[in-house]
Amino acid sequence: MALLLKLEGYDVVGAATRDEAMDQIATHGIRPDLILCDYNLPMGYTGDEIVSEISICLGFKPPTVMLTGDIADKHLKRARLVADRILPKPVDIDLLLDSINSLLKQRSTGEESSEILDRTPTDVPLASRCRSDIR
Repeated sequence: MALLLKLEGYDVVGAATRDEAMDQIATHGIRPDLILCDYNLPMGYTGDEIVSEISICLGFKPPTVMLTGDIADKHLKRARLVADRILPKPVDIDLLLDSINSLLKQRSTGEESSEILDRTPTDVPLASRCRSDIR
């Protein structure tokens, strides 16, 4: 997924561990223009939890595309609380790119960055720690 987005011209920031992801935000000042996240994540986390944690750390909620193969009504309700777009898996690449482009165009920050925080299943979700707990 990251390679596809890079080929489309986006700067993609990912992380192999929770601390690394938090470090990207807290220490390196990453402020994603968009979050791409799976609903079901490793270690028992869900995408809605991670997006909420990221939003708390940043002080704002970036536009979010959530991918899911889980169509359980209770999970979709939770995902809808934080996700601007929910796309079924396997994801249609054209639909994904259209969703990303649409959300980035709607963003009204005036910034021209195209960073995407990629939280697909190969990445480890963020911890609830925001700034000072990173070791």
